[in-house]
Amino acid sequence: MAEFIDALSILTKDDNKAKLKLAYGGVLENIKTELISSRLKNKTGSGTPNSGTVKYHRLVNVKSAAYGTARTAGKAKNIKLEPVIVALTERKELLTEIQNHDSRLFDVPNLISLQTAEDKQAMAIELEEAFFQKAVDKGTDASLTESKIDEWFDALVSKVATVKNDYVKGVPKSKIKVILDDATYGVLRRHNDFVNNPSVKVADGEVGRFHGIEVFSSIYIPAGTNGIAMYEGSIAQPVLPTLYEPKLVDLSNSVAFGIFFDYGTEAIMPDLIFKSTYTKE
Repeated sequence: MAEFIDALSILTKDDNKAKLKLAYGGVLENIKTELISSRLKNKTGSGTPNSGTVKYHRLVNVKSAAYGTARTAGKAKNIKLEPVIVALTERKELLTEIQNHDSRLFDVPNLISLQTAEDKQAMAIELEEAFFQKAVDKGTDASLTESKIDEWFDALVSKVATVKNDYVKGVPKSKIKVILDDATYGVLRRHNDFVNNPSVKVADGEVGRFHGIEVFSSIYIPAGTNGIAMYEGSIAQPVLPTLYEPKLVDLSNSVAFGIFFDYGTEAIMPDLIFKSTYTKE
């Protein structure tokens, strides 16, 4: 029994707590760089997730006035901002309880590596799914009928590029991103524009550029949607992670550790998100 108690206590020592903290820190950094959603989401929020909400703003278009207008009025126009509050309403946990008979406790570095890898995958999938579900829920149906993949693609991009309202007077294509489901990506990948494309990066889901537009492939687009075109930063997803350091579980010979994470997902620019199905040619 003594050896089990000693084994359990290994995780609660300060040096191993530090290893665990470092490992989870690496998980969060990897998620930021590997997830498509992390690369596309709005990063201009004000405030801190610790408060439970993050505020985002959209500038409203202004029009020029005749020279001397401000001088006559004695003041210039105020900046017009439309705030969007994103609440971190999703409260999740990834906690692991290790029993005293678990032999992995004798190899702490391996235990930490295995568990943080599992937690990273679970957290990443949830955030990615939530991001693209929001894009589909808030995006406008493009209602496209083009059967040729290149024509369909261009028509989807055009839906975003030609938006004109109180916020934008058309959108530069350099800021438009397209995300395709796996099957539609396959059709586009086989198209001759991509046959010898040296910019393809399959590992992180990026397939390079098609007609000047950055394109990504994701298996987390909700069923029923084949493609999403959006202005970069159209969706915000603030995340607040909190490490749960290894602790002995009351009245047991077990140790629990892991991570809590709160997050919220909201469309900041729903007018600049379009979705579509694709019927193969």
